[in-house]
Amino acid sequence: MTLTLELPADVGVMLAAEAARRGLALADYAVKVLTEGRAAEVMPRTGAELVEYLTREGVIGSRPDILDPEGYARSLRRESETRGTTPPGLLEKLMLIQIDGPADFSASLGGHRDEAERAG
Repeated sequence: MTLTLELPADVGVMLAAEAARRGLALADYAVKVLTEGRAAEVMPRTGAELVEYLTREGVIGSRPDILDPEGYARSLRRESETRGTTPPGLLEKLMLIQIDGPADFSASLGGHRDEAERAG
């Protein structure tokens, strides 16, 4: 079936850009957009089905700026695991300062002065 639509210019530009980003012809992407409103697909049950689904939806491959996805994921995981924690060695130095009570607080911190100021 052939259907001709008059689209506002900004919608046409957006459709063309998204089609190009997904590596699809504009007509193929338009059909995809129009058919997404139909009944929901069966949810993926295996890892292979999940990868296929995420690729089809444009999630996999949507960040070409990330050259090492596994390394990027590891760095995000490390960052989330250490978010809100005290830098290594700072707590021990602060405990010594409290016990010893030195005259020059910043000298006792050594390289951890900035971390101490941020901590508190």
